[in-house]
Amino acid sequence: MKSARFCVLALAFTFAAQARADENTGLSGTLTLTSDYRIRGVSQNNRELTPEGEIDWNGENGWSLAARAFKVNFEDHQHTSLELDFLAGRQFVLDGTTLLVQATYYAYPNHSRAGGAPRYSLFEVAGTASRTWGPWTPSVFVAWSPDYFGETGNAEYVALGLAYQFNDWLSVSADAGEQWIAQFDGAPRSGFPYTNWDFGLTATRHAFSLDVRYAATSLSQDQCLRTQGGSHWCEADVIATLSYAIGHSD
Repeated sequence: MKSARFCVLALAFTFAAQARADENTGLSGTLTLTSDYRIRGVSQNNRELTPEGEIDWNGENGWSLAARAFKVNFEDHQHTSLELDFLAGRQFVLDGTTLLVQATYYAYPNHSRAGGAPRYSLFEVAGTASRTWGPWTPSVFVAWSPDYFGETGNAEYVALGLAYQFNDWLSVSADAGEQWIAQFDGAPRSGFPYTNWDFGLTATRHAFSLDVRYAATSLSQDQCLRTQGGSHWCEADVIATLSYAIGHSD
């Protein structure tokens, strides 16, 4: 566990050094500490404090690349403790609507598939559409994977979001999504497809941002244990996230 934390932080600070050295080439980075790293309402780190690091490259014509590192804890026999995400995308603006198309590979480099255990790593494509009217920004997010986490088969996810910008430093936002996964959809007592939702406030000050939000899912403890691996990973909670944007300029 300590070695995983070190790897995540080392990678994050490597990102930071690169971002500072290459500010003029479109590189930027973010260091983050969150009280619980969640994907679609489900904890990926046993509801523990999670360090994160990210580096982004934005090129011409809307092209972008990114790499992210997270500490994870699935309480599995392989003691998996690190997630690395690699993203490639392109952004378009059509008549005031922003469209982002993105491909992501989720990797778990220290997950040892002993005894024919299912593969954790997965590939996903996603698209986001958003449009701003004054302080309001509604959005739609759609994602698809041919074989989701743990080789659970075809998966789709759809979410709606709404954000309101009070001023240049404070906003409120809410999201609600539905997750389908072939292995569980319609299975007795699985709770699938399931719904997740969250709402909260985000405050920014120079390079720092603080997000505090309430997140929950429709999965019961028994359903969460059956489908996610941990009975308490889907429980409602208040999550605080502090981020620092490297290379930020006022």
